[in-house]
Amino acid sequence: MAEAGVAVDQALMAYLKDVDEYQTSMAEVVAACKAGMFELARARKSMGFKGCAVSQLQYPSRMKATRKIEFQEGDEEISETNAYGEGFVMFSRAVETVPEKSEEEEPVCTDPIKWFGILVPSSLRASQKNFIRAVEGAAAASAANMRMQKDYQRFRHLLSCNKKITG
Repeated sequence: MAEAGVAVDQALMAYLKDVDEYQTSMAEVVAACKAGMFELARARKSMGFKGCAVSQLQYPSRMKATRKIEFQEGDEEISETNAYGEGFVMFSRAVETVPEKSEEEEPVCTDPIKWFGILVPSSLRASQKNFIRAVEGAAAASAANMRMQKDYQRFRHLLSCNKKITG
């Protein structure tokens, strides 16, 4: 009977650890988005209003996402090193995608910064890095959320089993 109580306590501690990780990841996502928007506003200001401002009108029609979040079912974790050499381990992950080239289309630019010219403000590059950090933080938050749900279900199951034992 004491082992059942210890198992319930361990399940609760695992759940609370995942809740903390989720909240930390979400705070990082919010901070990265705020910083990215601030740097984007600085880039817009420095590029001026002469038709070279940063806007959706400058996006090419064949634009593809350069980052996406992949989910893997199961208990195994993925160990991955991203393009910037930072290692991370998570259940879901943000990966860099490379657009496919077709013969009839002109070459696709893989770095979206180049859509706005060759000499772009440093704040635009900083904004891009902040948004990349936000996507990677969202992947970490998603992974923590999935673990959190799994640990909560395990906790509820162990708690109900413990109540049946103690009767």
